[in-house]
Amino acid sequence: MHAVAIVESWAGAQDDALSLAQGLGGGMTALEMRMALSATPPSVLFRTASRERAEQAARALEAGGVQALAVDLADVLPIERMVHVHRFTLDAAGLRADARGPTLAYDDIAAIVRVAAETSIVRRTREKELESVRGRATEVDVEHTRMERTVEQALFLFVGGEGVPWVLRAGEARYLALGPALRATTVENFQVTVALLRERAPRALYDERFALHPLVRQAQMHVRDHESAAPDLGDAGVDVRLHLLARALLRRTGEGPYR
Repeated sequence: MHAVAIVESWAGAQDDALSLAQGLGGGMTALEMRMALSATPPSVLFRTASRERAEQAARALEAGGVQALAVDLADVLPIERMVHVHRFTLDAAGLRADARGPTLAYDDIAAIVRVAAETSIVRRTREKELESVRGRATEVDVEHTRMERTVEQALFLFVGGEGVPWVLRAGEARYLALGPALRATTVENFQVTVALLRERAPRALYDERFALHPLVRQAQMHVRDHESAAPDLGDAGVDVRLHLLARALLRRTGEGPYR
């Protein structure tokens, strides 16, 4: 399966959505085009089983002034297969994932991407309530369902070519390596770590569009009563959008194609 994505569009492109859609053919509507153009890029326009169809559509969009990518979804690396940073150290030459883990040289970091991912949570609880049964107040169990949401912050470090990305999840990392810069909260320590990595990898592009406009996980999480909600960071939607952003950023750096 292949995807066609809009990477960047020109001001007023939404007003030209009809002609852009007609240029693609295949039943694309102006509304579908307008929605993709209005989303935080990169945004997936459509998926197709045909590589030729995807590449032709990307060229047609480029001809219309819209930067686009055609990608093979088989190349998308799930977040769960990335190098996860836990009890990290900030060495002189690079970031070490944990005490015995691999090291990523600061000079090899091509892009630093800060992301927020939102998960919808369905919480079901059973509570005792009083009901009138035959004129008498009786205690019964009543099930309630309510919707919640949680937002997780994470930092992704991308390298060019076939290098595996690294991911630091704000709530899972241990920040003892910050030493005197250690703060009282996870949020503060995450922000300090982001700043230090940007300082030590000055040539890396920095992007936080998906922190300002969080990605939304497609899957809901179901919990009962007072269970804590600890969703996975990635799913099909998040993984693809992140892959597209990495492709777009690394193409800009001249590092060559990402994966």
